[in-house]
Amino acid sequence: MSATALLDAPATGAATWPSAHLLGHLPRAQQDVLGLFLEARREHGDAVWMRMAFLNTLHLNRVEHLQHVFLRHEDRYAKSSRGYQILRTMLGQGLLTAEGEHWKRQRRIAQPAFRKGIVDGFARTMVRRAAELATEWDSALDREIDVAEDMSRLTLRIACDTLFSHDIAPVEAVVSEGLDAIIDAFDRMVTSALPMPWKWPTPANLEGRRALARLDAVVNEIIAERRASSEPREDLLQMLMDARYEDTGEGMDDAQLRDEVLTMLLAGHETTANTLSFALYLLSQRPLVADRLAEHIDGVLGDRDPEGADFRALDQVGYVINEALRLYPPAWTNARRAVVDDEIEGIAVPAGTMVFISPWVMHRHPDYWRDPDVFDPDRWRPERAGSRPRLAFHPFSVGQRKCIGEHFALLEARLVLAVLARRFQLHLRPGHQLELDASVTLRVGNGLPMRITRR
Repeated sequence: MSATALLDAPATGAATWPSAHLLGHLPRAQQDVLGLFLEARREHGDAVWMRMAFLNTLHLNRVEHLQHVFLRHEDRYAKSSRGYQILRTMLGQGLLTAEGEHWKRQRRIAQPAFRKGIVDGFARTMVRRAAELATEWDSALDREIDVAEDMSRLTLRIACDTLFSHDIAPVEAVVSEGLDAIIDAFDRMVTSALPMPWKWPTPANLEGRRALARLDAVVNEIIAERRASSEPREDLLQMLMDARYEDTGEGMDDAQLRDEVLTMLLAGHETTANTLSFALYLLSQRPLVADRLAEHIDGVLGDRDPEGADFRALDQVGYVINEALRLYPPAWTNARRAVVDDEIEGIAVPAGTMVFISPWVMHRHPDYWRDPDVFDPDRWRPERAGSRPRLAFHPFSVGQRKCIGEHFALLEARLVLAVLARRFQLHLRPGHQLELDASVTLRVGNGLPMRITRR
């Protein structure tokens, strides 16, 4: 049975959510995909068929489903959804978008650069950049700033420092505009009922391609300068350039380096910026929690700035980060395409079916989380965390395709929050309502205007 015929027949083991609209649930997804996914689980259960334009999709929301698709039988599913295909046209064959043997080869060659010992060496850079932002905030006391914008700027600088030891200031606008162009193009194409190829000469595409071309020029120039230099560097780019494929003994060519650098710039700074933005937003809504966190940080650090070795001791900072990742996971949904006929917990899944498993939904599932919509960092204390399935929380995915930069992101988020949360209180503009933008990542859609005061 073909995937396109599924909604015309009873769906074994899963509910079918019919739609009378010609495009099925796509118009609702374009308006509020997060609400749509939550409503699907709440009203129709943990396994739901929905039609998105001309594509039938299966939405799964249990740990058992995640184990099947991402762990036990991941060979039956490919990371070849429409979204990844769109990103591939812009990012190339980097770790986020590559598939099959090419991805395995790239993962093996890049993995050593993300070992814990290597990543911990970047802690000083992360803290230095956070301290610079704290100094800026000291000069902006009692004035309103956009915290989400500042987090994006901060994490982009950290990404550039650690990726290629490059001062981002002269080209910061070019890099930021190029990354925004990728996200904007993704939004346009993934939510369209009809194909909207990146190569089509629409005004939006032409503007986006020019921005990406400027970003490419910056990245390619950095790679060329590094190739020509004999100066030793201790950054991720140098590690990628020095790495060698096991089968040939050769290193990555410039095109592959470009793809990996762009992927790491986008994924490495965007996701952490989002996590920090949401963490600071949540703390602004719970002043007593923020006060307790500041006392914890002071108790661990005294008068000094944090270091990489403080990661474990700053456990309560980690609780806040985890709770921000639970409520607002940057990778808010994961899509896989069935490459063979399969059966998941009694559900017949024909080859070609698009399967969605959403951390946004599972992280709010009442079977796994008490008071799932409540910001409660204490739920991460060991005595409480051990009572739920481990995979109920998966902000970095699971299995072979689990995010290679998980430790980098968690270290950066914990150190930056430790620098800022102990020094400042943040007050959201009265009446400002948080809006969410579910794009390549889940991010703040309307800014975070906040007034800063010192503790």
